[in-house]
This record gives sequence, C-alpha cells and structure tokens, in this order.
Amino acid sequence: MKVYEMKDGISLHISDNYQQMLGEEGIEKTQALLGKVKLPENEIGMVALDHVIQENGLLLIVALYNTQVDELKEEYAEIHLYDGEGQKVASGAMGGGGLPTMKKGEIHFWHFFLPHAAFLVSDVKLGNYYVEIIGKDDPEVEKERSGEERTYNFYHIMMNDQEAARPARADNRARVTLMSSPIEYASEISLEAITKKKSE
Repeated sequence: MKVYEMKDGISLHISDNYQQMLGEEGIEKTQALLGKVKLPENEIGMVALDHVIQENGLLLIVALYNTQVDELKEEYAEIHLYDGEGQKVASGAMGGGGLPTMKKGEIHFWHFFLPHAAFLVSDVKLGNYYVEIIGKDDPEVEKERSGEERTYNFYHIMMNDQEAARPARADNRARVTLMSSPIEYASEISLEAITKKKSE
C-alpha cells in the first residue's frame, strides 16, 4: 500500500496490486483528478472514475472515501446498479474483505466487478447509471436485526474540457465538479450485444 498526501489533510491510498495495474502515469492522473475535487464533509461515499465492459461482466472503478467516522470497516456489503430510468439492473454481495478499512480523511482507489450472473436484465444501458453500496454488519448479526446499515453516497466527476481548452484566458485549468449521480454519458452500452459479438 502506498499513501499519497493530498490537500485538506486527505490521503489517497493505492494498494500494491492497483499500483501495478495503473503504473506511474495512471497514478499521477488519478492524483491530479482527485486533487481538484473537494470531497463532501461528513460523508461516506464513492466517486466513479471509470467503467469497463469486459467479456464476463462489468468493471466499475471508483474512489472510496470516508470523511465521517474515525474508522470504517465493513463486514459485509451489497452492491446495486441502477440504469438511467431508476431500474435495478444488477445486484451482488461482498463478504469479508470486500471493502477496504478506511480511516477518516482517506480515499481508497478501488473496483467492483459485476459478473453476468449478477445482472437482472439482459440489455443494460449505461448512458446514465447509479451505483448503490450498502455496508452492513455480519449477516448473522443482521438476522438478529441489530446490525447497522451505511449507504455510500455516489458521485461522478465531470471534466469541463471546453473550459480547459480556451487559450484566451491566463488560467485555463480544467474545472472539476463533483456531481451527484445520475449524469448522462455520451453512449449507451449493451452487455448482451458485446457478449454475443465476442462469442461469434
């Protein structure tokens, strides 16, 4: 695990596996992007960085953050994916180790993978999506109705590229806005269509 100090006392944590995956350039881009964002105070949440269609499912790349509690350690969590119409299109669960332990003021580079078996519908449009993570205590505790639930607030980062490309201004840095999802994306993707195409 490598820790990168950022502004406002926030630190970015990237595990060894992710460091190898991202490489030096990827880490610098992630740092630069998250460094421009002011995280909401007193929240547990995640920022969507990217999504990748893979042959066997959907990979969601996020930055998890904790600005609320001294230490956050989830025993168990549910993940739900909603499309732009608010319909739940995929659902899954994570056992121990499914989420990192996060102290207050930490951001963790992370990913979630939803295999085809997790999808409730065959045609998924990701032009506009929302992810819900519900952190829970151990399932055995949940049965006794004494466990707590924590919902992670979900955000997309939107880059204002037009603003960044204007040469007339002396300060033409990109403005990054942290926006509550859902946000429109440029294209709609069907997992079913891609799966069929690759199998042919």
